[in-house]
Amino acid sequence: MRKVIVRLFSVCAMMMFLAPVNAQEKEDKNILNHMSGAVTAGTAGIGIDLSMPIGDKVRVRAGYTFVPSVKTTMHFGLTEEKTGSSSSGTTGGNTNGKISKERFLRYKNAFGALTGYELSRSVAVYGRPTMQNGKLLVDVFPFRNKKWSLTGGIFFGPRSIARAYNTTEAMPLLLSVGMHNHLVSEAKRTMEQTGGKSGYITIAGVDNNGEEYEYKLIIAGPESDLPMDLSKRKLMGFQLGDYFLTPDEDGMVKATAKTDPIRPYLGFGYGDYEPKGDKKYGVMLECGLLWWGGTPVVDCYGTDLATQHVKGSVGGYINVIKALKVFPVINIRISRRLF
Repeated sequence: MRKVIVRLFSVCAMMMFLAPVNAQEKEDKNILNHMSGAVTAGTAGIGIDLSMPIGDKVRVRAGYTFVPSVKTTMHFGLTEEKTGSSSSGTTGGNTNGKISKERFLRYKNAFGALTGYELSRSVAVYGRPTMQNGKLLVDVFPFRNKKWSLTGGIFFGPRSIARAYNTTEAMPLLLSVGMHNHLVSEAKRTMEQTGGKSGYITIAGVDNNGEEYEYKLIIAGPESDLPMDLSKRKLMGFQLGDYFLTPDEDGMVKATAKTDPIRPYLGFGYGDYEPKGDKKYGVMLECGLLWWGGTPVVDCYGTDLATQHVKGSVGGYINVIKALKVFPVINIRISRRLF
């Protein structure tokens, strides 16, 4: 965002610097002899821009737009990893990944006794737009009345156009799932190392007397210190179509929709060319298409969720993003002559 603002400031500063140069000579040719500021609002977000004429039928614009951050809440149901999921650590055996109410209740009670936190069966995730753009546009007014215009140019900005991330209230569930998955993974790894004799985790630290200690807690095999063999358990997480999502190293789940950073624009408009004389204000309606550079990628830890056959409400949002290979732009622009 900082780079976008710096570039736009440079462009706008250059436009303002060039405007007064040889102003009298340019007045006759209507070249950079005055400037208008404008606010815009529409599907591309809320924005501002500066414009200057180049002759009687061409105008250049530089500006910035952003989409307000309006949150949408989605829910991911807790499951076990099922056979065929596109993630590491698939254990097989469970073909649907569902967790029974009785089994979840045992898991909930055990975690509650250990931590004092209460678990839910789903995690709440916020989705919100993050699209922001600088823009450099050229308007051509081909007709004598200077009302209709053709516009071409580029929008540019960060690749991210939307992101999803878990809510704060979901952290206890994600923490417990992360702990469970770590123990299961360690149980399987150490069982392989010991030839199936035992699985363990190593606990090291300093005791009350300042002495270092190291202790192996047996968590799998016939001599397990726990009332279950964790090597026979499956990873827990959230099944999104063919993809199995588990909490990351920060104990979070998140995804980002991305496009190319350079986005060509082509459109048309109807409205005032530039306010002149006693008229200080102008209004313009513009419509066009913004090219993403292909289908947006919904990146979730290196996997494109747009290819994972995600269903439900989450799948609905992803399908909308997949369908928008070009983004429709409908804006209203209100301008005021500055000089």
